[in-house]
Amino acid sequence: MAGEPLVGLAVINATAGLRMAPPATVVVMFYEGNDLNDNLVDVMQRYKPSYDLDRLQDPDYFRAFIDEEVVAKDPLNPRTHPRAWWRHSLLLSFLVAQFGEPEESVLPPRAPAFWQQDSNHVVVGGREVSIPGHLQGPALELSDGEMALGGYVFERALAYLRAAWPEARFVVLYVPSVLTCYQPAAATVSTESYHFRGAIYPAARVASRSGAIYAEVARACAAQGVPLIDSRARLQAVAARELIHGPGDWFHLNRHGYEELGAVLVGGMGAGP
Repeated sequence: MAGEPLVGLAVINATAGLRMAPPATVVVMFYEGNDLNDNLVDVMQRYKPSYDLDRLQDPDYFRAFIDEEVVAKDPLNPRTHPRAWWRHSLLLSFLVAQFGEPEESVLPPRAPAFWQQDSNHVVVGGREVSIPGHLQGPALELSDGEMALGGYVFERALAYLRAAWPEARFVVLYVPSVLTCYQPAAATVSTESYHFRGAIYPAARVASRSGAIYAEVARACAAQGVPLIDSRARLQAVAARELIHGPGDWFHLNRHGYEELGAVLVGGMGAGP
């Protein structure tokens, strides 16, 4: 969130004939299913080896970490990684992409084998439905402290991007995990495993942990003065009638699910019903 938008804009503006101003509106999507886990992994892999853990909660020190490790070291950043001369031309970049390398064959995606190891049982359309196991849930494997740390990293990244584009209007869209969308029909749920931890948890923890994560994100947004749009209620209402994930990809919303998510965003921003 902190680095890629800034680097992407820099790449555009380093290309001959292209100029783009900073955005007027920025929509930040927080995904309940793995964003906190990804933040913790970044702390372990990118912060811990070279930075002072005792200063992790120092906003200025953490900003320097983002500057140095996230933005400056991005291999696409034209300010810190010189680009081949032809990459400054949109036409030449296109030609190299089309003819410079052999095309890879495109194969249809295969469902991961672990989806077939367990099942989740949910209520859809008034009846019990079996869906794959090992689906993304609301970080059931994390401790309260780990959840708070992941939320802190989210807040610092949001603050960094806001400082870079101070004139932009920011809004955060909260996207629930797959399991949060459905009413469980069993005592346990099977979640995607992170950090070499378990995959089976009480189904009753899904709603409470989702609420706790939302509260953490709401705290971060309030601290940064950024409005937060909650899509959970609408997606849950639709998921009570039909599946809004799958059938091929159970990590992401299907077409109808994305249409509903888009409607929540448009309505929350005051640009539609």
